[in-house]
Amino acid sequence: MAARHADQPGPHLGLASTGGTEKSSAANEARAFGSGCAGSAGGTNTARRGESVMYLAYDYPLLGAFWTMLWFFLWILWLILLFRIILDIFRDDSLGGWGKAGWLAFVILLPFLGVFVYLIARGRKMGEREVQRTQAQQRDFDTYIRETAGTSGSHEVAELERLSEIRARGDLSDEEFQRAKEKILH
Repeated sequence: MAARHADQPGPHLGLASTGGTEKSSAANEARAFGSGCAGSAGGTNTARRGESVMYLAYDYPLLGAFWTMLWFFLWILWLILLFRIILDIFRDDSLGGWGKAGWLAFVILLPFLGVFVYLIARGRKMGEREVQRTQAQQRDFDTYIRETAGTSGSHEVAELERLSEIRARGDLSDEEFQRAKEKILH
């Protein structure tokens, strides 16, 4: 087959590049289509010495893309698990300094074995500590909201009740009561 240049019409798949010039041969096109002819082993993309083959989107099958995404997802999941365990080691109040140092060294130096042993040995307590920590944070938040929202309202109500009692006894005139009420409310 004659050499085909990039500006000529027709498919430009499987172009091999040698020394800055582009040329296409039947063997290179066969390799690009994965037919297994002309020295390619079972449809793999191999080039002769000094040549490179352009990989196309269909050279990477859908199942290969699926497996790549799965392995990437599992790697991210692994990193998240590793950091959660390291945080749990530091947050655990029942472990002493040497215990924390030992678990941390085990998890960092032998990460797969360390993480799995930690999950087996302390996984249940890890979940319980997380639930307790979350409940404590919720209690603290609820207390803060009650104190913040309730302080100004209950204080003002108590002051207004005290003023109305004083006015009911006759110690305050209506004009003094109105001024004191505006002062409390504003």
